[in-house]
Amino acid sequence: MINAIKFNVITVNTGTLPALEQYTIKIATTSVASLDPTTWQPANNTVYGPVDYNVTAGINTFTFSTPFFWNGTDNIIIEVCGGDPNNASAIYYTNNAL
Repeated sequence: MINAIKFNVITVNTGTLPALEQYTIKIATTSVASLDPTTWQPANNTVYGPVDYNVTAGINTFTFSTPFFWNGTDNIIIEVCGGDPNNASAIYYTNNAL
């Protein structure tokens, strides 16, 4: 079972929008061995979010709301998205950690 994912943030981009809006992590298994730049590989299982997330320098751990079963052989796709298309300000971008 995969229960979390961690990202090591070297530097935090401090701008006017401190939070990553509606930060969401999805995960899925696939038989695809490499990603094609013209084909989208979906990840259907939302395991984190959507939440507004404030990034910190160092290790950022995202504990999954539901553990993900991996059989130990299939490839894994992890989709990380942010941005709230329904926000009233019509600003659809966020600051990203470096």
